Amino acid sequence: MIQRGLQLWQGILSFTEAPQTPIPPAKRLKRSDEADLNKVLDMLMPIAKATKQFSGKFPNIGDVVGMFENLDKYFVKVSKTDGLEEVWKQAAARGHAMSAKYYGLTDQANVIAIGTLLHPNYRKYALGVLKWPKDWQTSAEAQLRDIVHRYYEVKEVEVEPQTESQTDAQDRLDDLSKDLMQLAQNQRETADPSEAIDVWLSEPITPVGPKGERVNPLHWWWTEREKGNERSGLTAMALDVFSCPATSADVERLFSRAGRVVTPLRHKLKADKIGQIATLGRWFLEGSVPDDLLANVLETEAEARKARRRAKKARIGKRKATEAEEGSTKRTKTGTHLQVEDDNTNSEDDAEDDVELVDAVMDDDD
Repeated sequence: MIQRGLQLWQGILSFTEAPQTPIPPAKRLKRSDEADLNKVLDMLMPIAKATKQFSGKFPNIGDVVGMFENLDKYFVKVSKTDGLEEVWKQAAARGHAMSAKYYGLTDQANVIAIGTLLHPNYRKYALGVLKWPKDWQTSAEAQLRDIVHRYYEVKEVEVEPQTESQTDAQDRLDDLSKDLMQLAQNQRETADPSEAIDVWLSEPITPVGPKGERVNPLHWWWTEREKGNERSGLTAMALDVFSCPATSADVERLFSRAGRVVTPLRHKLKADKIGQIATLGRWFLEGSVPDDLLANVLETEAEARKARRRAKKARIGKRKATEAEEGSTKRTKTGTHLQVEDDNTNSEDDAEDDVELVDAVMDDDD
């Protein structure tokens, strides 16, 4: 707001100095206030940049490494500026004290120190540039080694016996391929985490961009994993460290977004359902869900419903055809049975007629 006010300074003065201005005389800005506002803006601009960095869209540890050091360095520089009014020196000293207070809270978690050592643009060389005391540097490296050994050291895995098909496939390999596979296995078995840490810390830093931009450490280490460079567990640890959120800003946004899901008409939603809705919404905001996914899902579901209807219709038609065939067979059998009975009846009637005819002839002879 101060920056925008300075951009509109001439217009604000014109409005303030107008004859019919509604601003009371005691609250009107003076032309001499411009210099003081510029000094206030200079004092607040580093804090604004740091706040923007801390409260970014997805801030993680790699995005904020060195931010406290920059603030501290700026306030110390202002507080020691020759010729500056004492009030501004005191303001800078207060800013330095507040920055040091919150920076000291990072000692409660070692993620900042370890994140600095594992950042490709920093490593151990940056600790001196950041003016860390020697005991801080020694402690940070000791913490890195301790955590790697305790939680990320690659344990020796028992080799499962190969199946017959695997043995046959390996036997068909050429001698060089077999030797390379054996060499890789031997290196994994003899890999020393301490050696991997020493190699990492002694490697040259990754250069920053022409505009001072740093690499994304999370993406950098994920690329190492894709290449197969596990570095005796160091890659797994770096991925965990740089996945940590730098502040609670992202969590608070998610909490507020989830709160908007529970409207008065949806107050009976269970916690797991709210979590699913909030997660799905976050996926859409991040662009992780393709734009045509919903259309494709609806189209697939419609095709599935049509297929089920066609299958049901076919089953019904087949059942009706079977029933009709069974009915026709039953009627045929019934008709044949009736025809046989009629033939038997006619035969009996004919026999009776013959008997009567014989009797009549005999009577005539008499």
